[in-house]
Amino acid sequence: MSGPDGGNHGAAGDTARRLARSSLPPAVAEVLKTLSGTGATANPAAPGAVPPQGWRMEADGAGGFLLLEEPAGAPPRLWAALDRFGWLHALLDWKDGGLGHAWLRLPGGEGLEIHPGAGRHPLWGRSDKLCHITGRHITGTPGASRSRTVGLLPALPYHRLETLPPFDRPGDLPAGAGGAVLNLLARLLRLQGRPMAHYRGPYPTAALFASLSRCFRPALPGAGQAPSPIEEPYGAALSIEDQSPEAQLRTRFSHDGTTLAFRGEMAANPIAWEPAPFAQLLPAADVLVHLRDGVETVWIGRKAFRFRPWRNGLLAAGAGIWSETVEGAPAHGVGLAMLGRPWRRFLLLGHDGAIRQAEVPPGTLPNQPNPPNPALPPRPLAPLADLWRPVIFCWCAVDAVPALAPAILALEPTLPLQWAPLELCLAEASTEGGLLLNAAMAGRFLALQSAGEKEGAGGAGDPGALATMMISDVLGELAPLVRGAAQRKLALEPQSDPGRLMEQGVRMQAGARTRLERSLPALAAALRRGEVLPPVPR
Repeated sequence: MSGPDGGNHGAAGDTARRLARSSLPPAVAEVLKTLSGTGATANPAAPGAVPPQGWRMEADGAGGFLLLEEPAGAPPRLWAALDRFGWLHALLDWKDGGLGHAWLRLPGGEGLEIHPGAGRHPLWGRSDKLCHITGRHITGTPGASRSRTVGLLPALPYHRLETLPPFDRPGDLPAGAGGAVLNLLARLLRLQGRPMAHYRGPYPTAALFASLSRCFRPALPGAGQAPSPIEEPYGAALSIEDQSPEAQLRTRFSHDGTTLAFRGEMAANPIAWEPAPFAQLLPAADVLVHLRDGVETVWIGRKAFRFRPWRNGLLAAGAGIWSETVEGAPAHGVGLAMLGRPWRRFLLLGHDGAIRQAEVPPGTLPNQPNPPNPALPPRPLAPLADLWRPVIFCWCAVDAVPALAPAILALEPTLPLQWAPLELCLAEASTEGGLLLNAAMAGRFLALQSAGEKEGAGGAGDPGALATMMISDVLGELAPLVRGAAQRKLALEPQSDPGRLMEQGVRMQAGARTRLERSLPALAAALRRGEVLPPVPR
């Protein structure tokens, strides 16, 4: 796979030429010009590259570097982050008194700009504006064309950060934007010598907890540090009473989150977060790799693949990264997993994030040649069988915070759930408002079931175990999408009494649990018979 500009990475002078075309702050342009003059053009962090007085370079953990200014009597200031191929991933422009402007690389060749103090919010007043920049691989001038405001966060003192902020509309952020901002804050907090920070805001959701855990490491007072990244054990989707340390941390973080949102309270959260930023690497045009303790996240286009450890010989379902051995060497597979094992591998990476093999489906990436033939009719969608709906919505209601349960159950009769021909994921929200599930999962399930029947009970495709795993996989993929739809519904319905909503949610959760106990065995039995699945093409 070629570099983002269609050329090969590491060619002499590539970095200097690319950076010359970008709109760098004068201070950064001068430093990088000096570094490029040493001959280390493919990577200015190479041995022999010495920055001018008052500047230094710091390794980012993935072969790239951070360009830092060292003001007298003040913490280092981050101006730029480049990977080992010389690609720019963050660019900051500092002014007297604080940050003037920042640009961050996003997946799919896009960018995000931070404009400090450029907006206002009814809850927290003066705000920093987030703008989505499309169509560029290297930053341009602030306020350039194809810029769209996508959110606000409370105005931050970037030169002396104290807390982690909320986003006003996290659901409107482009892919990877929330993580990019949080990762920048983690870098700045670490440079400023702050060992811990607390989130302060009205939206302590489970989704925010997951995003924070990819840039920070959470800890409870006196309880030590939680493992990072936070990962669920396989089959956790069917365990309503999950009491793992990770689940307890997440529950405490999101406790009363919906009530806080209704009241608009800028409350400090009890969970402390230690900065643990990831490094970014751009090994190919539409592939963005996050490295921290090894490869943790890979973006193929705008789809995220997260590292998933093997547990008892099983792999959690979804778009993931797993460890494997290829030709006697350890490697990372990147693709889709279901029913406890890898299913489709799109990339094979080395431990340093370099691409060893690529088999991405044609036409699925923005910069990939050979797009699908527009003359071909789209494959038809098929609704999920009725037996799925009570299991999906009742489980989501029982697993959610009580205040969200009424909105989840209100979606049960109306939210479309359909099997669809998806390529890079197992489930996604459709542009029409419904939720889509990968129809090819049916063929995989039936193939393993057939193999298990030949092997006998307890084999690789034991019907009872497979049915349970299939339900767990579906719930694990759809639950975040259902919760997101319910949160959007709740935001449109003013609530005058949050306490009453919480009480109503507790009652409705009890009823949902009873319905789940009845409907779950019926769905599992139907799956064992090969029913409640879409037609499998022959």
